[in-house]
Amino acid sequence: MLASIAHRTPPRDYGPWEQVASTLAEGLVALGHEVTLFATADSVTAGRLHAESPRGYEADGVDVPGYGTHRAVEVACRAGIPLVIAGIVQDEGYFTELVEPHLTAPDISYVGPVGPAERDALLGGALAVLHLIGFAEPFGLSVVESLATGTPVIAHPLGSMPEIIRPGRTGFLVDNVAGAVEAVGRVGSLTRRHCRDDVEERFTAARMVADYAELFGRIAAGGPSAVNRSTRNGMSTKANRTEASLAP
Repeated sequence: MLASIAHRTPPRDYGPWEQVASTLAEGLVALGHEVTLFATADSVTAGRLHAESPRGYEADGVDVPGYGTHRAVEVACRAGIPLVIAGIVQDEGYFTELVEPHLTAPDISYVGPVGPAERDALLGGALAVLHLIGFAEPFGLSVVESLATGTPVIAHPLGSMPEIIRPGRTGFLVDNVAGAVEAVGRVGSLTRRHCRDDVEERFTAARMVADYAELFGRIAAGGPSAVNRSTRNGMSTKANRTEASLAP
């Protein structure tokens, strides 16, 4: 199992790639497979650890995750609701220019990095999560983590978001800040249990581990890979929309 070495596996605070790698590695070990995890030396695993670096090269900073924080600030201000921002600052220029000036407002707070337990409490106590990223993210672990706590997500229809979010049921897909403000006003119409149910149906660790184990077994036996099957079935995972396609 090859993990990112940006952070420890599993991560102490931020580290979605490392978290997925850890969940998968530990799940496969629990199924009886022999697993070697290639990760940082301070990583923890029930399998064999092959250290690739002493510690994560981004252990001291994460950009608060370039995920449209300034858009979230504008949405919160226009909607008249409190906003909590979490994460470690790496891009000082971005934070200083577009985020920090707003932290003097009574309803906008920055709490720094948060670990798993604190993150669950933060997400679960929120009205909604504003995931207004400006690039085609291939997955979005924080979105699934939010839904797992029963909290709907408001996001731009980029990358994997149209696949993860069920508009009108587990959140809303919006094209701009105005759309996000309008969506905040409709969050109350959603049933939070639907968010949790969707995660239990599609995104549990047990299901991920089982699906990977089946895929690995098929590949080892010389069967078709997931990529081959997707190509044959005419499936497409292209995400053509980018920052430039979003209205201000």
